[in-house]
Amino acid sequence: MQNDTFTLFPNLAAAMSDRGITQKQLAGTLGISRSSLGRRLRGNIEFRWNELLRLHSVFPDMPVSILLKKKIIST
Repeated sequence: MQNDTFTLFPNLAAAMSDRGITQKQLAGTLGISRSSLGRRLRGNIEFRWNELLRLHSVFPDMPVSILLKKKIIST
């Protein structure tokens, strides 16, 4: 099921889906709470440097800049 929090980062959503990684698992790997991850995925706050490094360790075959490429949302 696609979650609305991924509207901003569709590449990350696809990579997680391909690997069967849940938001809860990713949050644990990044060392943050699920709600903190949600705030980052919605674009309310930015990822910290150490979180970006951990994100790269989960998806070493994909540049973080591609994972976190924002989808342009028209209003």
